[in-house]
Amino acid sequence: MTRRTLFRALFVLGAALLSGCAAAHEQTPSDLRSVVNLFHRNVRWQYSDLAAAVVRPDCRKAFLDLIEDAKDDLHITNYELRSVTPQPGTPRASVRIHMSFYRLPSTVIQNETVEQVWEQQERNWILVSQTGGPFPFPPPGCDEPPPASPSPANDAPPDPKNPGR
Repeated sequence: MTRRTLFRALFVLGAALLSGCAAAHEQTPSDLRSVVNLFHRNVRWQYSDLAAAVVRPDCRKAFLDLIEDAKDDLHITNYELRSVTPQPGTPRASVRIHMSFYRLPSTVIQNETVEQVWEQQERNWILVSQTGGPFPFPPPGCDEPPPASPSPANDAPPDPKNPGR
């Protein structure tokens, strides 16, 4: 086998291993940043169905109704992701967004800090609740979110071989 053929084989093997590892990893706060940015971009440009894909399943219809009703009047001019803070011992994270928007007939821009709670469910980040901003979440007609359950790692029984766990 030539050196060039060996190098190509190792490259292909390495690429396959890396892609497998990438598919199997759990989402991290940096992944959450991407999801949050995409959610707010979709809300801003009124891609309601795409935005609804990352809200709590039990609230999707109420969220879509709320966003569709506000479509003609609500205009989000800017948003900025300020912070993502994991909540220790839970699959949740707190997110702070600075948002600028106006609601017709007024053209006065309102600036608000929006506090959101996101939860990782089956490797996907889902919007659980929101305080502040141009729309309530959970929306009217949707129940308040249940309390966060502990992370699976915290539910595991103690390991007698590793008492520090």
